[in-house]
Amino acid sequence: MINNRNKSIVADMKWSSDGKRICIAYEDGMVIMGSVEGNRIWAKEFKSQLRLVQWPPDNSSLLLVTAAGDVQKYDPLGNPIGKVFLGGSEGIPVVSMDWYDGAGGFVDVNCPTFAVAFENGVVQILASDTDTKPVSIRSGVSGCRIKWNGTGTVLAVAGTYKDSSCVVQFYSPYGEQLRTLKVPGTTGITAVAWEGGDLRVALAMDSFIFFANVRPSYHWAYFAHTLVYAFPRPDTAEISIMFWNLKSDEKHLRRVKKFVSVYAKGDRCVLVSKSEEVLDQWVLIMCNSCGSLLDTHYLDMQPKFITMTETHVIVANESFFFVWQYQEATNTEGTAVRLLPLEKRESKDILRHIDDIEDSKANVNLRKPNNDPITAICARDNVVCIARQRGGVLQYTLPRMIPCVKYNITCQPAKIAINSNLTRLGIIDTQNVLTFCEMESPNAPLDPAAAKRERKEKRAASKAAATAKAGGATPRKPAAGSAEKPSAQNAWRAGGKQITFERKDVWDFRWAEDVPELCAVMEKTRMYIFRNTDPEDSVMNSGYVARFKNLKVKSAFLDEIMRTPDKPDKEMVFSYETIILRETMGIVENKEMTLDDAVSFVNTHPHPRLWKMLAEAALNRLDFQYAEKGFVRCKDYRGIYFVKRLRILDDTRKQQAEVDSYFKRFNDAEHRYMNMNRKDLAVDLRMMLGDWFRVAQLLQSGGATEDSTHSKALSEIGDYYAERHKWGKALQYYAQGKNVPAQAKCMRELEDYTSLRDSIMPVLPEGDPLLQTLGDWFECVGLASAAVNAYVKGGDTKRAINCCVHLNDWDNGIRLAERYNVPQIEALLAQYANHLLGKNKVIQAVELYRKAGMHADSARLLFQLARESKDLVRAKNLAILGAFEVEAYRKKIIEKSEAAVAAKAEDEEQEEEEEEEDGEGGRKHHHHHHKKRKQKEKAANLSGMSLDGLMQDAAQTGKDKALQIGWRAAEAYHFFLVAQAQFFKGTFDAAMKTALRLVNYEDILKPVDIYRLIALTSYYNKHFLQCSHAFTRLETMEALTAEQHKQFQSLAFDIFANHPPRDPDTKRKFHCPNCEEPIREWDTTCANCKHNILVCVVTGRAILDNNYTTCIVCKHSAYETELQKLKNCPLCHHSPSKNII
Repeated sequence: MINNRNKSIVADMKWSSDGKRICIAYEDGMVIMGSVEGNRIWAKEFKSQLRLVQWPPDNSSLLLVTAAGDVQKYDPLGNPIGKVFLGGSEGIPVVSMDWYDGAGGFVDVNCPTFAVAFENGVVQILASDTDTKPVSIRSGVSGCRIKWNGTGTVLAVAGTYKDSSCVVQFYSPYGEQLRTLKVPGTTGITAVAWEGGDLRVALAMDSFIFFANVRPSYHWAYFAHTLVYAFPRPDTAEISIMFWNLKSDEKHLRRVKKFVSVYAKGDRCVLVSKSEEVLDQWVLIMCNSCGSLLDTHYLDMQPKFITMTETHVIVANESFFFVWQYQEATNTEGTAVRLLPLEKRESKDILRHIDDIEDSKANVNLRKPNNDPITAICARDNVVCIARQRGGVLQYTLPRMIPCVKYNITCQPAKIAINSNLTRLGIIDTQNVLTFCEMESPNAPLDPAAAKRERKEKRAASKAAATAKAGGATPRKPAAGSAEKPSAQNAWRAGGKQITFERKDVWDFRWAEDVPELCAVMEKTRMYIFRNTDPEDSVMNSGYVARFKNLKVKSAFLDEIMRTPDKPDKEMVFSYETIILRETMGIVENKEMTLDDAVSFVNTHPHPRLWKMLAEAALNRLDFQYAEKGFVRCKDYRGIYFVKRLRILDDTRKQQAEVDSYFKRFNDAEHRYMNMNRKDLAVDLRMMLGDWFRVAQLLQSGGATEDSTHSKALSEIGDYYAERHKWGKALQYYAQGKNVPAQAKCMRELEDYTSLRDSIMPVLPEGDPLLQTLGDWFECVGLASAAVNAYVKGGDTKRAINCCVHLNDWDNGIRLAERYNVPQIEALLAQYANHLLGKNKVIQAVELYRKAGMHADSARLLFQLARESKDLVRAKNLAILGAFEVEAYRKKIIEKSEAAVAAKAEDEEQEEEEEEEDGEGGRKHHHHHHKKRKQKEKAANLSGMSLDGLMQDAAQTGKDKALQIGWRAAEAYHFFLVAQAQFFKGTFDAAMKTALRLVNYEDILKPVDIYRLIALTSYYNKHFLQCSHAFTRLETMEALTAEQHKQFQSLAFDIFANHPPRDPDTKRKFHCPNCEEPIREWDTTCANCKHNILVCVVTGRAILDNNYTTCIVCKHSAYETELQKLKNCPLCHHSPSKNII
């Protein structure tokens, strides 16, 4: 695309955010839209003169700025949409615009991203082009050029002051001024741009380009070996918080919505975020080093500044500060701090206006804006310092925030910090200049003038009170500033002295935690170590100082970390040793120099870390005098005790070996012990270290060893493999160490229950607690026999029986109950059966009753299932099983009676034998007749008791209808099936006669089904009399509905209208085999002699001759000719070859 318009010049041009289109604006009003290929998309000429053009991030519109200061909005095709509201700045020429595209994420969802700069130095920041409440900034510079950084967190405003000096001001998206950068030159800045990583800013001035390093103000903190930092993600509105443990390299990620800032102290950190539930409410989230939530606190003020001590969290905005005491202070014994309860914690919270000396009662939002706002806060121990915009720093004392001292500073503080002994205050102002100020103790005496003024006020107050009391008048209300109620002006005493020290271009500093004179200062791209006001050392370093302790500075390269915040590397953290530490290390490691030289050097630079280095060097040289002196100076009690223990040793080689152990040179120490032929000391050393592999090697290398020590070493090696779930290797070492419980655990993990049963359980003595555990394991996997043996051997018979109940091993359970006289077995059976029935597991309950020998209960359930079953074949089989259970029940009663008779007979026989032995020889004949008489009586008693058992069975059966049914239920279902089979085969006569037998089973089968089958079979068999009888019963049944009655009546009318109710004459006559009286073939009993007529279970016909066979199992008969066609009894399904009598 070639610019061939000679009428006007290009005023501005901008690419769209996707880089596919470019908009070119000319001063005369011509606008050309082109593509990335250089093609012209459209061109339009507007009536106004144009100055600027701007695309929004979504490229959905186009903004054109006129020379009159109006911002017009157009669609991508150039059609007008409307005018952008500029918040009262209409008519003022717009000199610069920039819109953050959101590629680097957002600080907040509603964060302003559109900035407009006017010719008068006013900068407006809008959330969008429709925002009616923009943030307005009065920068005080002219010719503004503005530019967002790559993450939308900083806005650079470049321009010129009235004195023609050039400056760059940096603002947050909410209009807060962050820093000011002065630039040499007077020609004005014409353009500003950020580097891709936001670490440098380029400034165009005349024919030069200036580059300035930018140190971003990251949200980060360091505590408890953990680096915590916040970073945004482009794909989410949440801010990610990374907790990175530098010692273990563990990383924990947490997401927080509407994140504000973070601060840390001790072993806790506080995250500040805005509440999502309540408007204008913020929350303080206290976390540990893993990011786990410990406590929260809600605020009604926006916390812009935060600091904390071991017990308090202090937050502030421009006008108010808030103090949250989250835990109690440590006592003199060093007891650990504990979190305060909620009610006590709320009573100790403080909310106060910066101009007040008492806590504020009113709403913080109702106070007027402060003319001298807060710009920075810091705290250490019990002292809190609050810096204000006009240069004043107020010092308070915790926990009640008592006003103490006011320091007058000749700058606008941006960051302040207190040294370790509360004697010096470091200040960085908005021009990045570092200065120091001497601090006063909160309890320091007043200067003479202030003390004189205070005494005068007290005398005046006392005199006024005495006068009022003598006159009987009410004392007047004291005026503001009087002694009775001090005001904010006279509550402070002036103090402090600003030190003649100044360092420029300082962007961070940190006091040493243990030496109050040391301070690490970050100046441009170097780090300086200052002792008081003198620099001791410097090094190239662009990291952020995380900690300064023990003469070591730990820095975090956050610029590198933020490039890949999800995957930080330990190489991004740098530890720097100060020059004093390095020089001391060189002196003590130099063998040519004596320890006297080292002591003299450390005396001139005293520090606990240096004294410890000296003590360790003396230990290496076995100089116990200097070693003890060094440990005393650094207050290392363990070191002092170690030196005393070394002095007791009588061998230098032992002393050197102990020193090697102290410095963790364990291999050297072991080598010295072995050279001394003291293998026992080498073993003790390795045992103390927990190196059990080496212990085992040393014990196996020869020499006298204790079996207990060897077994312990092997067991510890087994523990090593067991912790890593290598159960096979662990089992080998446990077996060598003869650790039976551990072997059992490994076998269980390997699911080798056979070895547990055959190898472990036999070697355990009776009553061993491990047997109970083995029983539990066997029971869990269903090994009932092994579990019972383990419980019994362990002496817990009750648990063995419970195991049998749980695993349905009722035979074993009953046997155990009888052997050990456990009376509650019946209750357990009933309980478990009810449990199964409650879950509708009737079949399982039947199996339970059968295995437990409770045949009567089993029969009841089987007959119930048969009645409820809709499948006749299944109903028949269930009825057969029920009949078998009834037979087993009867047999059990008879066997009990016979056993009782046999036991009684045996007792009587034994008594008679004893009498015979005591009798005389002449009376043998008399005893012979007496014995025969007794035998007859015994036989009679046995018969009588067997009869009693049968009568008991009959009585019980008569009471229980389920037991009374017996085989009748099986007969009913069987003949019902036989009748249907005969009917479908076309043998209607046999089907009718079999169906007529079902009349005797109305208590088992449904009468409706019986008479429907009779009516059907008799109709097809032309026996209309029987059919009429069946319909008569159906029409009179109360169980049927009126509709069903009507249907049966209609069907009967249709049948018997054509067929009279008569049966055909049959030539064959049937006679009772007992009395020869005539009977019907389907009769079951002779009406004359009441003789029961047998029925063939194959055909359903009556058996009137002797050509039949009876099954010895079910006691039912069938014609031999019919039975020969079958392999089993058609009723009970037993083989006829084995059951024929």
